[in-house]
Amino acid sequence: TAKELDEIVSLDKNETRYYVVNVSDVQPEGYIVSNLQGIRSDAGERLAKYYLEDGDLIITAKNSIVKTAVYKAEDDKKIILTGNLIAIRLDKNKCDPYYLQAFLNSEDGENEITSIQTGTTIKVINPKGLQEIMIPLKSMSDQKEIATLCEKTIQEIQDLKNALNMKIESLGMIYQR
Repeated sequence: TAKELDEIVSLDKNETRYYVVNVSDVQPEGYIVSNLQGIRSDAGERLAKYYLEDGDLIITAKNSIVKTAVYKAEDDKKIILTGNLIAIRLDKNKCDPYYLQAFLNSEDGENEITSIQTGTTIKVINPKGLQEIMIPLKSMSDQKEIATLCEKTIQEIQDLKNALNMKIESLGMIYQR
């Protein structure tokens, strides 16, 4: 819960290797921001069964828009999700996570998601509903091709957004020269 999360937050991100992903950390463009909220080590160790694994697909469970991202493991960081997110752990021999992300972001995927959503203003997706989605699985070589393009495009968007933010910051420094 939000109250429980407030109790375990670590204000010093250097003192912990445990972090939490909130809905706001999942960007509409399909990636997770790197500036995640740290949680205390004692709490993080208790939450081991909830750690994300490399390649888990994250989808918003409760939000006005559906956002997805593929988790990329970093060093020894241990990451968990808040209750408004769902992790989908795939058999990567059958379905590439970036392929699934590309599908879910397509018109066909959006239609599948819409068919399982409840709520009007805040759309709600439950895990049981996700199990009912029909995913057209292509051959692994076709999946890899789509996945590579999806991952590359997301990285390009992330790089462009970072460059834009740096330019915006530099704009505010022009007068101080």
